[in-house]
Amino acid sequence: LDDFTLHNIEVACSILEVAGRFLYRTKQTSQRTQAILDDFTLHNIEVACSILEVAGRFLYRTKQTSQRTQAILDDFTLH
Repeated sequence: LDDFTLHNIEVACSILEVAGRFLYRTKQTSQRTQAILDDFTLHNIEVACSILEVAGRFLYRTKQTSQRTQAILDDFTLH
């Protein structure tokens, strides 16, 4: 990966860390995580891991997104 791509990944991870602390749109987050997993290549791998690392526990324990998050985790472990 080139320096520009690595920088973008680092910025995305930083944004996700902050967003994870103030997460309020849980359904959108789980839907976007699924979309990222559907294109599980290059930088999307890092972004998917970051989302699950930062917000995965919250998404899994939230009633609205628990089933979807479980499906994402199941799909994630298949890749």
